[in-house]
Amino acid sequence: MISAKEIMDTRAMSGFPVSVGTGLGLEALFDPIDKVIDETRTVPPKANRSLYTDYLFNISTLLRNLLGSVQYKDLQQVSKQLIYDTLLSEIDFISNFCLTQGINAKFYVHTYDYPRKTYPDKLRLASSDQQKYLHEVSEYCLGKIRKQDDVLHFVKDVHLRGSPELSALILTHVAWDLLSYGRFRRLDLLESHTGVIKTRKEWNTKYFKVPDKDMSSLPFMEYLLTTFGDHVMFKPAPLKDRVELYDSLIKKKVHPLMTETTFSFLR
Repeated sequence: MISAKEIMDTRAMSGFPVSVGTGLGLEALFDPIDKVIDETRTVPPKANRSLYTDYLFNISTLLRNLLGSVQYKDLQQVSKQLIYDTLLSEIDFISNFCLTQGINAKFYVHTYDYPRKTYPDKLRLASSDQQKYLHEVSEYCLGKIRKQDDVLHFVKDVHLRGSPELSALILTHVAWDLLSYGRFRRLDLLESHTGVIKTRKEWNTKYFKVPDKDMSSLPFMEYLLTTFGDHVMFKPAPLKDRVELYDSLIKKKVHPLMTETTFSFLR
């Protein structure tokens, strides 16, 4: 029988000694140093690193990618502590490798207390046994991470000292984090798994899609995120309500870069 350590050591990885989803994201920044998981994959264009002053990594995204790199039945044989230790080793590798490439990576944990308290009825909650188990593991690991002094901690917005003058590339699977774009001179999203870099005008892809509707002209903002929903934090409103909202937005000729202020005058 394979040991827990072997399970973690043989997890799916690509390009770097990190879990596959994270490794595929890193390919947007660096040339792979290890074997890639799919040699036929068309790698998206590399990031123009001259555009960014800062690189932010959501630790919950790194953890999600780690948990997803092992089959669930195997993951249940691994202790929470070993999962946590593996997560720390991935963070350590990314931090050190980025430094060798002239990048100062910053890692953060977010409690999401604000959205959870503000929109309690709109939250997605773990329901299946697998979801509940993964949530339990995540809470254990992130709880320990929050005690680390070298990790940034957020409750509502993602921000850095001097943020308004900074341009950041952020790796996160949580669409809520992107609502902090106003805190930065520039904030672009680096998707794990795809390695695609998306600017604000493309963040509408994070909405839970309304069937048979083209959502590419919609702006990205809190009201729409909590109504259309996403695949991580917010469940979608009833379809009838979403279709009505979508139709009204199209009639008002909204566009992806519309500001919250301009949008408020349309409502």
